[in-house]
Amino acid sequence: MKLDFSVPEKYAARLRPGRQVSFSVKGSEREFVGEIYAIEPSVDADTRSLLLRARCPNPGGALVPGAFADVRLVVERIADALTVPSIAVIPELGGKKVFVLAAGKAEPRPVVTGIRTEDRVQVVSGLEPGTQVIVAGQGSLKNGSKVKIIPVATAQDASSRNRRSSRPARG
Repeated sequence: MKLDFSVPEKYAARLRPGRQVSFSVKGSEREFVGEIYAIEPSVDADTRSLLLRARCPNPGGALVPGAFADVRLVVERIADALTVPSIAVIPELGGKKVFVLAAGKAEPRPVVTGIRTEDRVQVVSGLEPGTQVIVAGQGSLKNGSKVKIIPVATAQDASSRNRRSSRPARG
């Protein structure tokens, strides 16, 4: 089976035939793997992307021609990358910042970001490993705001309970 997909032109220099690609299709829990064998030699002027083609086995005819595929292509692995949740990064005029927890208070830190995935952003400079980054309520924070830490599991449990309950909480 052949898989055609596009990637942004900024990754052109990192793409080579022989690289593996994984993908899934609607209606199947299975992950399929293919190998890139062709790269369009020019960038599409309208979308600024490159067209790639991969070959993949189709055991038992599980793949149907023309089906939509959700493609995952690892362009680069950075073993010691420092990343934060993408919701923590706040764009501002002249750069980006995150709020960190310092002595129980919010402190804005300018950061330089690198590679971005769907839910994580690489921080190239501005943070040290182990720094606690604030990931909720940043819109109401300013330098020196007192911060209460709520463990992620507790916050998720509370959020789930609030969605299931139709009555307002009393307190």
